[in-house]
Amino acid sequence: LIPLRELARGYQPGRLHVFVFVWNFLLFPFIAAVLVWPMSTLMPDGLVAGFWLLAILPTTITSAVAFTSLSGGNAPNAIFSTVISNLAAIIIVPTLSVAYLAMEAQAEIPLAPLFARLFLLIILPLFLGQFARRIVAEITPSVVKAAKRINYAIILFIVYASFARSVNAGHIQNLDTGMVVFLLVGAVLLLAL
Repeated sequence: LIPLRELARGYQPGRLHVFVFVWNFLLFPFIAAVLVWPMSTLMPDGLVAGFWLLAILPTTITSAVAFTSLSGGNAPNAIFSTVISNLAAIIIVPTLSVAYLAMEAQAEIPLAPLFARLFLLIILPLFLGQFARRIVAEITPSVVKAAKRINYAIILFIVYASFARSVNAGHIQNLDTGMVVFLLVGAVLLLAL
């Protein structure tokens, strides 16, 4: 968990965070749309939706800090901006995703249960973690090391479970080798941008 004072150190300059926010939720999705649109005729609809969703997701705190440190940037700024973008993404990403999927599937998808679940899974633990940090400040450094390992294990499990679910549902079998290579190249190009 990130201490509040470390977040506060990255608050200034405000224009940096406005730029990051605009890049994450407006400019990058627009650029991705320009890149994905010509490829959409070559891909199944589900994969096109995957690229759209990939384009509106903000980066993780770990990668933002790593890339910022490697480039000699200001890590507290990266932390602040990434936390703000990820918090905003809790509202923006589901709203845009549901709107896109509802438009494609001509279905109505309720947002309230989704937001309630996101609150329980993301916002509430964030606040509880900040509160717990103040109470057990002396053991926080030892917990952080264990938490990093657990965090990486959880991310690995989520990726594995998603992949296993796709294989089990038969989505992977529907892709030929050329399409897999095409998708990997497209994803690498999109993320490299």
